[in-house]
Amino acid sequence: MRKGPALARVDDISAALGVSRSEAEGLAGQLAVSKQQTEDLQAGIAALGAEASANRASAAARSIEGLMAEAARLAERISEVQAQVVAIGQSGLLSTGTGTPAQSAAPTGRARRLADFNPRRSHPEAVQEIRRVGYPRNAEGRTSARALVYTADGEQLNREPLKPHRKGEAPERPELHEPWASSEDMKTTWHVEGDAAAMIRKDRLQDAAFYLNVPLCGSRQGESELPDPEGCAENFRHVIPRDTVAYVHVVREGRVPYRQKITGTGEGIKE
Repeated sequence: MRKGPALARVDDISAALGVSRSEAEGLAGQLAVSKQQTEDLQAGIAALGAEASANRASAAARSIEGLMAEAARLAERISEVQAQVVAIGQSGLLSTGTGTPAQSAAPTGRARRLADFNPRRSHPEAVQEIRRVGYPRNAEGRTSARALVYTADGEQLNREPLKPHRKGEAPERPELHEPWASSEDMKTTWHVEGDAAAMIRKDRLQDAAFYLNVPLCGSRQGESELPDPEGCAENFRHVIPRDTVAYVHVVREGRVPYRQKITGTGEGIKE
């Protein structure tokens, strides 16, 4: 009996989608630069008193902003399709690069491990998972942080997403110096970043990745360009081991994911 057409190779399809997603993300970045340049041009024209031309530049900036949103949605959709292709491959409906059916996912009770994982790059399944976790709101109406932590080879360390502790209810960290061990003023004591750092310390990871649905807190303090000295953006590096590298993938609602590289100082960790 003749065999039907060969099944598509899941790794080839996934790789092609990855290229398309990168191109969409690159387009979004280029549009952001164009928008900034247009806004700068608008400001210059307005300073010269040419109101009509300034208005046209403003309209162009708004159009570019709309294109940025479209590019972000396209990148998100490609990421979703890429995750679906990988899931189909894992179910054995598509062949792998070796031509044999993909193995099923690890049985219940074992840690989940993502295939073809690189902590430096955004992984479609990890992005899809943090989006599935969602963007719940806290009492103040802001997005409540959720996080997933991975080893360098793609093992997911927390089965359930990390959530922030209530102030005053966070566990003390006896392995840390003060104020990182227990001060409520130090955000890493009760934000999800603190639990992510604790996982990295516990497993003595040299490289790790964690996916967040919100940016690290405290990147800026009020109207200042300087970081909040008590925020996670400033202090996460002090509560992970010296020279450990953590790649933070921020997956905001309706936005293109971006990555931050944080190298540990170990300053807050006791010897």
